[in-house]
Amino acid sequence: MHDGACNEAIAAGVREGRFVSALAATPVDQLKGLLKDWRRQHSRRANGGWWALSGFSLQMTVALERFVRAALSTGQTPLHAEVETLSDVLLADGQRVSLTQVKRSLTLTALASAIAEAYDIISLCSEDLAERLTFQVVCERQDPGLSIASVIPARIFGEGEPYDPVRLALTLNRFAEEPIVELSSPRLALRRTLLNGGVRKADRVATDALGKIFDAFDGCNRDSVTQALFAVMSDILTAAEPSERRGGRLLTPDEFAPKSAPSAKLFSGYRPTVQALVTGAFGLGRNGSTPASKQHATGSAVCQNTSKMMTSVFPCCGSMAGRATGNRC
Repeated sequence: MHDGACNEAIAAGVREGRFVSALAATPVDQLKGLLKDWRRQHSRRANGGWWALSGFSLQMTVALERFVRAALSTGQTPLHAEVETLSDVLLADGQRVSLTQVKRSLTLTALASAIAEAYDIISLCSEDLAERLTFQVVCERQDPGLSIASVIPARIFGEGEPYDPVRLALTLNRFAEEPIVELSSPRLALRRTLLNGGVRKADRVATDALGKIFDAFDGCNRDSVTQALFAVMSDILTAAEPSERRGGRLLTPDEFAPKSAPSAKLFSGYRPTVQALVTGAFGLGRNGSTPASKQHATGSAVCQNTSKMMTSVFPCCGSMAGRATGNRC
């Protein structure tokens, strides 16, 4: 390549951002250019690990929320809890076994894969154990219109592949009443579960718990992960403070209705209105005048007493009181 053509190619590369001028570039600039080219030309290698760790973080957050919810609801750690063994999340008490698959984006293909996994698990179960299994799929988002019943066998097993229709029917029947749960923010769901369980500083507790679980994946001992899970749940149960909320009573509309019977108690903090005085809402008190409850039956006496009251309460508004009572009478 001639020098002129070479220089032009370099200049074009600089303009397009593929690389910076070697004369002006610092080592940091050159490294940034390399990273940009690597992501563009080898995107799967550049992003594969990042997406894998992101998915693992999602699974652990969903798993921890489910384990913590079960522990806080009973006050004790679950009988059995595991991650990344049989399905993504395994939670068992004395009678039921819950298996959960976690997907960031649930598509028709991903849902078919989840059903296929459940089918394979059912194939290895005894009849008694199969009846105690419950499957569920948790995702952050899903394609519209997805449902367990809408996935045809060809999608699950492949076109023309053999399968047992009875076993498939049993598998589909073992999915939970809500087979697909969409959690737009699993971290927020975990925080809410902790707060509702009486755990203060939920964000810090969740971060510490997830860190301990991640640390247990040392690639040497699977049991260390289970031990970390139960240790985390035990710590959370210890940190939970049961709320001592006293139950109140339900207020009814009757309690806000105006009282019809007069009261002899001193009523303060209220400025009478013209309408309240005209309608006899206020009596003349202890000066021997007729109580408000009897004034309603005396016709003009009400007007006279009300006029006197208004003149005494509003000295400057005697004429207005007269007009008000005159109009009423």
